[in-house]
Amino acid sequence: MIQKFSYLLLFLFFTLVGNAQVDRGSFLKFLENIKKNKGFLELEFSNFINDADWMYEKTLPYIKGNDNESVVYYYSVAWVLAARTPSKNLKKKILNLFIEGADNKVFNTSIYCIRTLKLFKKEEYEREEIRKVLELLKSRNTPKFDLLLLCGYLNVKSEKKYIKKYIKKYFIGNYKPSYDQPYYKSNEWAAYLALSRMGDKASLQYILQKFRTENDLLEKCLTMSTQLDYVKRKETHNELINIFTSDLVMPPDYPATKGILCGQGFLNFLAKSVKNYPYPIKRVYYPEDIKKARAWFATRPKIIINRDIF
Repeated sequence: MIQKFSYLLLFLFFTLVGNAQVDRGSFLKFLENIKKNKGFLELEFSNFINDADWMYEKTLPYIKGNDNESVVYYYSVAWVLAARTPSKNLKKKILNLFIEGADNKVFNTSIYCIRTLKLFKKEEYEREEIRKVLELLKSRNTPKFDLLLLCGYLNVKSEKKYIKKYIKKYFIGNYKPSYDQPYYKSNEWAAYLALSRMGDKASLQYILQKFRTENDLLEKCLTMSTQLDYVKRKETHNELINIFTSDLVMPPDYPATKGILCGQGFLNFLAKSVKNYPYPIKRVYYPEDIKKARAWFATRPKIIINRDIF
């Protein structure tokens, strides 16, 4: 269902910034149709900035006290408003709305809110918002994997010592192997990733060792690679670049990926994480551009990592 919601977010993004005259009646009808689960209306607003606060106030009642899974559609509307409005005050309101939603007892709502929180800029989190995020670590409702990664991303200097101590105490050493909880999706692994992002050297060495010794190439190149990119450290990106520029291919055990270069998909995140990447980011899937990127990274340029993004 989360994937379904992501399509709505994109739909809203492209339709809320159109060129037609604002039609408040259409927006109210749009909200009501989501409630009745009757599909979506196409909305186009040119006077979007002036109506953002009004749209938020009309969307809010559909969110507050709503424990139905459909509430995620309304959160999607709120996120588009936050992403497009220049109003710092409105952005702050919506940020706090998502922090509150992260503690929702409905799993899909909670996880959606946490994953959206990483889309807000670091500077939009002030002391009060940081305090609320840290409180979520103690909540029983909040899924911890993505929340731990969010804490690592925020990397608040004033709270770093406390966060590190808390994460080490409550999330490391408690993993119990199970079929439905693989290690690289566990809270313990997320804790190591978050600590590494915050510069904890022991945690960084631990995840590097796990990455280097992982023999399952599918796990290594599809799951762990994006996690190492999240850490945003020179050491992790060197590991990724080594594979990206190599001729290592997926083993025949996986027919769907047989013969494909293991690092072929890495450019999707390397191009964004490396500030001085010289080619257009929009062309990361083109074979000729992957070839150019491999050649550039093979020269081992001095890369500048963008740590301002998740």
